[in-house]
Amino acid sequence: MLEANIKELLKGKTMDELLDLIILGLEATDGKESFINTFNEDKPLMEIA
Repeated sequence: MLEANIKELLKGKTMDELLDLIILGLEATDGKESFINTFNEDKPLMEIA
């Protein structure tokens, strides 16, 4: 469910927009790794999008 929501959120985004989302997520989680672990580590970010 979470992965599907992330895929929908990332759909059609440019690389700059994706980087902005990652930065916002890191700021929101105070840089904790849990935010990064939300993404599927087996696939590059653009492949998820």
